[in-house]
Amino acid sequence: MAEIGYESLQRLRSQFSEETLKQDLKREYMPFLEHSKRVYIWGTGLLGRFACKQLIQSNILEGGVIAYIDNNRALAGSVVDDVPVITPDMIETNDLIIICSQYFIEIEMQVKNELSNPCLYYRILPFLYDEFGEWDIDKGLADSLKKLDIYRENYKNVFHKCADEVSKEILDCILNYRFTMKSKWIQKAYEKTNESGNNIEYFDPEIIKPQKNEVFVDCGGYIGDTVLGFLKFVNNTYRKIYYFEPSKFIFNQAKENLKSIDNIVFTSAGVGETAGICKFVGAGQGDFGHIDDNGTETIDIVRLDEIVIDQPTFIKMDIEGAELSALKGASGIIKESKPKLAICVYHKPEDLFEILELIDSWGIHYKYYFRHYNKGLAGTILYCIPQNE
Repeated sequence: MAEIGYESLQRLRSQFSEETLKQDLKREYMPFLEHSKRVYIWGTGLLGRFACKQLIQSNILEGGVIAYIDNNRALAGSVVDDVPVITPDMIETNDLIIICSQYFIEIEMQVKNELSNPCLYYRILPFLYDEFGEWDIDKGLADSLKKLDIYRENYKNVFHKCADEVSKEILDCILNYRFTMKSKWIQKAYEKTNESGNNIEYFDPEIIKPQKNEVFVDCGGYIGDTVLGFLKFVNNTYRKIYYFEPSKFIFNQAKENLKSIDNIVFTSAGVGETAGICKFVGAGQGDFGHIDDNGTETIDIVRLDEIVIDQPTFIKMDIEGAELSALKGASGIIKESKPKLAICVYHKPEDLFEILELIDSWGIHYKYYFRHYNKGLAGTILYCIPQNE
C-alpha cells in the first residue's frame, strides 16, 4: 500500500482539531438520538448498568430506557436496577440500541443482520453529550479523540518505524477508528492480522520465532494461559519462566494451573518503574485488575531490573496501562539482553506511540510490528524483534 493510501496519515497531515472531530461525530450520530424517544441497552454488566443510570439521569430521551438486551436467554424476564431484561427476539420497535459490551462488533453485526433498529456503541455518547463526562468503566480508550491533533507528529512517526506493510495497515485502521469511531476499522485490523488463519496472540509465527534456552518473562500472567501458550510455542523446551500477577486471587489460580511446570518463578506483584506498594482493583470488582487510588487491595510493585536475575530472551506485558512504567523499570535488562518484546499498546491512547518511542530511544535497533487480535478495542500488540532475528 502506497503511503498516500493511508487514510489516517492523510488526516494527520491535514488541519483538524479535537473539536472538529467531535463535530464530525455529532453530525454522524446525533440524528439517531434526535429521532429516538426511547432506548435499549445491550449488555447487563457493569458497563450497561452504568450507561443505563447515566441515560436515566440525563433525561436525554423522553421515553427513557425500555429494557436491557442480552443474548443469554436465562436472563430473560429478570430485572436489573428496576429495568427488565429481554432477548433480541423480543424487540418489536425501531428504537435506538446502545451497545454496552466489549463484544460490540459482533453485537453490531447481529443488530444489522437480525433487527431493523439503529444502534451505536456506548463510547460515542461522551463525545455527543457533555453530561456523560468521563465514565469509562473498563479503563480502555475513553479519551480516543483527545490529543490526536496535539500528538499528530508522534503518530506520523510511528508509521515510519513499522517493519512491514501489515503493521502500517493495522496502525492505519486503529487511527481511523479513533478519528471516526466506526467499528469497521477495528474489524479490518482484526481481519488483516488474521489473514493467514495461523496468528496467535503474543506468539505470532509470522513475526516471532522460538530460540534455544528461552527465558520468558510474563508480566500480567493472569491464570497462566500465556505461560501455557509459551510452552506450546517452544515445544516445552526452555530454560526458565518468570510469572508476575498482582491479584492474589488470580495468582493462586495460576499456581494451581501451572503446578506441574518446571523452572518457573512465581511473583505475586505488579511490575513498574519504582518498587513499592499501591492500591489495586482486583478480581470481583471489574473485568480486569488494575492500579487505582480507590482500590480496596494493596499490592507490591517490583522492578524487573531487580527481580529477573537471568538474561531474558522474551518479555510479554499485558498489565492494564502500566506497561510504560514497567518498561522503564526493565530498561537495564532490556538494553543488556535485547529480548523479544510483546507489549500491549491499547490500554491508553498514547500507548500506541509512547511505548515504541521509549523503546526506540534506547538504541537497541529493534524491528517493530503491530498486530490486532481482538474484535474489539483490546488486543493491539507491539512486537519488538532484534534485528538479527
